[in-house]
Amino acid sequence: MVVRGLLPGVTQVASYYGLAPGATAADHAEQGDVVLYDWNNDGVYDHEAIVTASDRTNPDGTTNWDLVDAHTNNRYHSYWTLAQYNASWATTRIVVLHIAPTTS
Repeated sequence: MVVRGLLPGVTQVASYYGLAPGATAADHAEQGDVVLYDWNNDGVYDHEAIVTASDRTNPDGTTNWDLVDAHTNNRYHSYWTLAQYNASWATTRIVVLHIAPTTS
């Protein structure tokens, strides 16, 4: 699923459906990017989180920004899919949006 109507400088870098608890997946995110969650895949995003931290380095030496913070239930540095907290993981669509730094 591609998010339509994005603002200039915002690009979709990942989209996943039905990631199970314990599954790992590349988020292709950077610190400050936004993760959207559609719990029942109805096209309406029900939750969002911000990519805030890394818990490891990728094999190529780059930082793996894979931890998010979310206010609902006070999730702090949780694995970005949130599947471990989501009883509806099998029907959840997750989209990662990269927000480019401003140049002005």
